[in-house]
Amino acid sequence: MSRTLIRNLALTSVGLIVVGVILVFAGIASGNLSITTDPTTGEATSTGSPNAPVLALGVILLVGSAVVHLVAWIGALVKTAQIQQWVWFVLILLLGVIPLVIYGFIGPEAPNPPAVAYYPPPGYPPQAGYPPQQPGYPQQPQGYPPQQGYPQQPGYPQQPQGYPPPQQGHTPPPGYPPQQQ
Repeated sequence: MSRTLIRNLALTSVGLIVVGVILVFAGIASGNLSITTDPTTGEATSTGSPNAPVLALGVILLVGSAVVHLVAWIGALVKTAQIQQWVWFVLILLLGVIPLVIYGFIGPEAPNPPAVAYYPPPGYPPQAGYPPQQPGYPQQPQGYPPQQGYPQQPGYPQQPQGYPPPQQGHTPPPGYPPQQQ
């Protein structure tokens, strides 16, 4: 059910309620009722009847208003549940006609956009010349050479000779690399 149809049904229901209540009061007031009081007992008695056709029309309009309101109410509850607007759903369910009319004017037509899930950044791309990581071994950070002085573990890429390559025009400081004793 569209939001505009819900709004039109809710406003029609409110209009029928107003007209129905007016007709019920007019039917009661326009009848030929007379109230007499017994002077000896002080008891009041009424004679006559209300204006039956006007009263009946008012009651019919009130019943029709209830049916139209029920259709709009159920349609709004179904629509808000389908689009997962739970705040609107609870407001319409508990408070009735006022949130129903407000929803008809400014309520959402579509579900909320899904929350953006956080994904960690992807790992470093594999370096050329290294074999792929074998399963079952601890992960070595990609893009970093193994530290010097630690024994190579099986599954890790072997360090090529002369790695890192010497820089052109650069001489290492005295005592570098340290000599093994």
